Amino acid sequence: MKKYKLFRYCLFFAFIFLFVYLTMNDVLYPFDRIVMDAWYQNDEVANEEVKIIAIDEKTLNALGNFGSWNRSVYSDLIHQISDETHKPEIIAFDIIFGSSIESKGDQEFADACKNQNVLVGSSFKFNEVTTDIDSYDEPYEALKENTIQGFTNSILDTDNKVRSSLLKVNYNDKNYYNFSYTLASMYCKNHHLKLQEPECNDQNIFNFKYTAHSGDYETISFIDVLNGKVDKKIFANSVVLVGAYSTGMQDAYTVPIEKSKQMFGVEIQANIFEAILLQKTYMTVDKYYSTLYIVGFVFVVALVFEWLQLFNRLLVLISALLSHLMITRIFFFNGYEIGIITTVLALIVFYVMNILWEYVLDLVDKRRIVNTFKKYVAPDVVEQAINQGQADIPLGGTLKDIAVLFVDIRGFTTLSEKLSPREVVDLLNDYFENITNAVFNNQGTLDKFIGDAAMAVFNSPFDLEDYTYKAVKTALDIQKCSEEIARISHEKTGIKIGFGVGVNCGEAIIGNMGSEYRVEFAAIGDTVNTASRLEGVAKAGQVIISKKVYDRLKGRIDVTWLGNVSLKGKAKEVEIYQVNGLIDEKNEEDL
Repeated sequence: MKKYKLFRYCLFFAFIFLFVYLTMNDVLYPFDRIVMDAWYQNDEVANEEVKIIAIDEKTLNALGNFGSWNRSVYSDLIHQISDETHKPEIIAFDIIFGSSIESKGDQEFADACKNQNVLVGSSFKFNEVTTDIDSYDEPYEALKENTIQGFTNSILDTDNKVRSSLLKVNYNDKNYYNFSYTLASMYCKNHHLKLQEPECNDQNIFNFKYTAHSGDYETISFIDVLNGKVDKKIFANSVVLVGAYSTGMQDAYTVPIEKSKQMFGVEIQANIFEAILLQKTYMTVDKYYSTLYIVGFVFVVALVFEWLQLFNRLLVLISALLSHLMITRIFFFNGYEIGIITTVLALIVFYVMNILWEYVLDLVDKRRIVNTFKKYVAPDVVEQAINQGQADIPLGGTLKDIAVLFVDIRGFTTLSEKLSPREVVDLLNDYFENITNAVFNNQGTLDKFIGDAAMAVFNSPFDLEDYTYKAVKTALDIQKCSEEIARISHEKTGIKIGFGVGVNCGEAIIGNMGSEYRVEFAAIGDTVNTASRLEGVAKAGQVIISKKVYDRLKGRIDVTWLGNVSLKGKAKEVEIYQVNGLIDEKNEEDL
């Protein structure tokens, strides 16, 4: 079995290597994202302090193409939502105002921002090949002087969904922070709160949890505000975000919290803002640590599996899955994301692999047992024993009550002198075939052939009902079927032969005797020795049994008491009986 263990270990390490490969290459990442989104991306109540002024279709229809607007509209907007008594806490434009396009309007917008807490967007252009920064697009100079800037670059995941945000970029030895973090910094400064930077990976990227769906934040049309149709009181002490709210402006993205529609960029910024304030940000654990976690977790489960039965392994699997889910959730709410699917799949595959391994080993054991006992036990007995779980025959043996039969040819030595070696062999083969058939027909085990003698045991190695009776019946069957052999040999040689049989029952040691490298199934003990001695006193045509056998079968067999005899190796005389037949069979003959 050592080779099977070695193969199993090799299979296990191949399995581990496979999942290391899957983890390191993000093969299962898309499936992980689906599960993580379903489990973690749950909507909550949108912040009432956040207001969105939407550049929607209605606004575009009224003001024309977005790129053609005079920036004086933005100064007008600021005046409409802010005065001496009602003033937004922060006004954040999710818009990039590049180089000056019309000096008067540009200046009006810059002047309007001077006495306000205004945030405007900027943008980095990254090289697609090297990821280096090619350029930085920032507001025109006048606006830049009167506002705070934050870059609005969006990060798309491999499935083109926005789950992450770039916190900061080092450009020309200066750190630039993103739009939402800058907005959160301004908010915390106003409220005298300490803002903690989200924990990021080595690329300054963090993940965030969405709070609101698209449309959950209070949203007012840009044109309605501009035309004075909205009471400016609703903007007092609010965080006002201004941004694109039309699909034609190409600022809408697929997000995990939405199943059938996209979310506008300004709403995503609002969600990131809230996530930073509420510390609902998290960092994906590095691949190397994720791999270490998976390997360690599965290895621990594998060690537990080694000590448990198959049914208990199912409980371990369920417990391991629940533990893994609990661990990942604890890590998530502490700011770290560990993949769910890879470990779940690894545990399930490992469990199935163990079931299949047990099944294969069971088949191997069955084949080994059949191969071991097919020459000694009837195939149907072996199959039945295997199905009943009796197939494990330990090295060293066990104590068991059995019946033992010995048979020997009387006159064989004289007969062999009259026959050629080939004829002797043919005679013995016929004789042994009859014995084998008789033993197998009665579900016994053919233990061994010893010269012209044979030994059979019953209730060993597999449990057998009414085994003592079957042993005696086998003895009578041997006598009956051997009559033809005796007749043929007498015709050939003129020598009469017969068969003496001895049967005993009682406890004996049965099992595989020998070493790990060479074993032999055997039954040993006084019960076996006594059966051999009974065969020794049996005359040709006699079946001799002990008193133990008689006491067990009293009323079922027809016997003649032969008295007490001395047996070699026995200090006391032994009471013996001659079996004449089976009472059941005699009754049938009488009928």
